[in-house]
Amino acid sequence: MKATAIVALPFAIFLIPRSWWRAGLELAGGAAGALVAVSLGSGLGLGWVGALADSGVSIQWTAPSTAAGMTLELIGVPHAVAVTRVLGVIALAGVLLWLFRRAWRGGDPLSCAAFAMAATVLLAPVFHPWYAVWPLTLLAATLRRDTRWLVVPVAVAAALCLPDGYNLALATKAPGAVGMTVLAGYLAWKVLHEANRDPGRVGAGRGGAGPHLGEP
Repeated sequence: MKATAIVALPFAIFLIPRSWWRAGLELAGGAAGALVAVSLGSGLGLGWVGALADSGVSIQWTAPSTAAGMTLELIGVPHAVAVTRVLGVIALAGVLLWLFRRAWRGGDPLSCAAFAMAATVLLAPVFHPWYAVWPLTLLAATLRRDTRWLVVPVAVAAALCLPDGYNLALATKAPGAVGMTVLAGYLAWKVLHEANRDPGRVGAGRGGAGPHLGEP
């Protein structure tokens, strides 16, 4: 059975409409072209690609999964950061698959894309304040009015880096880790609570109107 599936899988690509292939190629080409143009135009080249291998060296409470590990280590749990980071990546994979399934079954693609970008930023092992800029454009067009309180943590994140480049997260490791862990736990509870209470509200547009992730 498994062998049959493996052999038949490549032929499934012929079931994809040609218009989808064209749109996908155009999107990939545009993204690659923009990346090359910005990298060469800035004079920095593609040297940042190699630096990505060392990004995980940074251990700061600004990433929720890292903050949870730091909090556990504060109370005596050894090597907790490595474990919680792995769990964060696993959770990210699950969230992305769930969002893709929602979009595939008729959910609002814009909302799904917005939450996918936000999840990628929040569940990654490392978070720098400017990472929050990436999903903001899509989130601004999809979030409801009653989520305006999120302005507070976003403002705090924006003020973490001083003009001279120093990151205040380095000076507030213990309290920052505990605070971020509590905030992440509260947000997780809030999302699950709202989803169970009223699935139609999850991913609703501004003012609660418009398409949402809860659509069948």
